Amino acid sequence: MKLAHNEQIVAEYEIGEDKVVLTNRRLVILRGKNESHYPLDKITAVMIDHKILWKLVILGLLLIARATLLENLSPFIAVFLIIGLKGKRVLLIKNLGGDVFYSIGGIESKEVQKLYDLKDKILELI
Repeated sequence: MKLAHNEQIVAEYEIGEDKVVLTNRRLVILRGKNESHYPLDKITAVMIDHKILWKLVILGLLLIARATLLENLSPFIAVFLIIGLKGKRVLLIKNLGGDVFYSIGGIESKEVQKLYDLKDKILELI
C-alpha cells in the first residue's frame, strides 16, 4: 500500500488474518494479496451489527431434539447452538458506491473491540 502526497496513517489494526489501515483520506482493508480502498469523503455511515448464525442454531436444536429422543444426549451437541448464537460481528460501511460488509467472527472479544475502535476512528474522520 502506497500513501498519496500528504496522506498519513491514523490507525492500523490486525483483525483476524486481515490488516486494516485507516489514513486521513481512506480506509484500506488488506485481505491476503487483495486490497480494498474506501475514500473517507464517500463514506456516509459506519455501523457494527451482530449476526446470529441461524443455520448453526437450527442444526444444534435438531441435534439436541434427536439426541433427546434417542436418550443419548451429549454435551458437545450444544456447541453448534452456542457458536450460532455468538454469531459474528459485521462492520457495515455505507458509501456512495454501495454498501460494504466487513465481517469477523464474534468469539474473540479482542477482535471485536478492535472493530469497535476502528468504527470510532472512522466516525472521527468523516
